[in-house]
Amino acid sequence: MKEKNMKKADRITSVVIMALSVYGFIYSNKLKGDAGVLPKIIFIALMLGAVALFGFSFSNKSGEDVEKVAWKKWLVAVSGAILYVVLMNIIGFYIASVFYLAATMFSFGVRNKKILILTPVVFDLAIWICFGLILNISLPASFFM
Repeated sequence: MKEKNMKKADRITSVVIMALSVYGFIYSNKLKGDAGVLPKIIFIALMLGAVALFGFSFSNKSGEDVEKVAWKKWLVAVSGAILYVVLMNIIGFYIASVFYLAATMFSFGVRNKKILILTPVVFDLAIWICFGLILNISLPASFFM
């Protein structure tokens, strides 16, 4: 019975995500110039994920085959994301991103110091090169700048 409820919840969730993704995709068509490209890519990825979730909800795998979700880790990630959005406007995108990525990786079990430092820094560098240098798009700067 519990498995049926989970599959039903997966189907409902996937339909809601699909509907919101379609709405977001249509809304991103209203953005001027190249500003809508990244949102369109994200909404397409969400749609594909929702379709996959919907399809997997019909599989015969039991709930025992699926790894249990570590709710504390996800709560930390969601709380961190909210804090990240708030801090982004205070300390800027790049600094906030380094802290957010490192904290999230740590909360999900990454303990290698090189990975915890290099991954956020390389990510920020890639974002700065792509958006700042190539596309000439400014991201939220620090309050102090």
